[in-house]
Amino acid sequence: MLEGSLDAVRAKLAGAFPEAAAIYVNSVPEGFDRPSLYVELARAATDDLSRTLRNMTATWQVVYFPEKDEAGNSDMFALHGAAGRIGRAFGDEPFLRGEDGSVYHVLDVSGGARDGAAYFDVRLEAQRAVRPEPAEIVGAVEHKIKGGP
Repeated sequence: MLEGSLDAVRAKLAGAFPEAAAIYVNSVPEGFDRPSLYVELARAATDDLSRTLRNMTATWQVVYFPEKDEAGNSDMFALHGAAGRIGRAFGDEPFLRGEDGSVYHVLDVSGGARDGAAYFDVRLEAQRAVRPEPAEIVGAVEHKIKGGP
C-alpha cells in the first residue's frame, strides 16, 4: 500500500508540475535540475480495523525546488505559486487513485514556503481487505464425564 500511495502522489505531482525536470524519491543528487520535486515518507502506520480489514496512513513530505537566479536566490514568485499548486493539487479532490485502482483518501495537506523551497506534508489513508489465516477446525472432541456418588 505504501508503494501504491507513493505512485499516486508522484502521478498527481507530475500532472500539477509538467515543467518539473524530475520528481526525486530516495535522494536529491548534487547539482540537481530545477525546478524539481522531492518526495519522502515522513510517517506511516498500519492498524487492523477488523479480522478482514486493514487501515494504512502515510504522510508524504513533498518539497518543491524552484529555479534560481544568477545570484543563487530562489525565484520567490515561482516558489509561492508552486506552494499554491501543491495545496490545490491535493486539496481540491479528496481522493487519489493508484494505478492498481486503490483509493487513497487525502486527510490533510499542510506546509508552505521556507528556506527557498516549498515544504508540504500530504497525509493519506487507505483501507484494504485482508484474508485472515484459516482457523484450525477441530475434527472430533472426546469428553469423559465421571459419574455421581
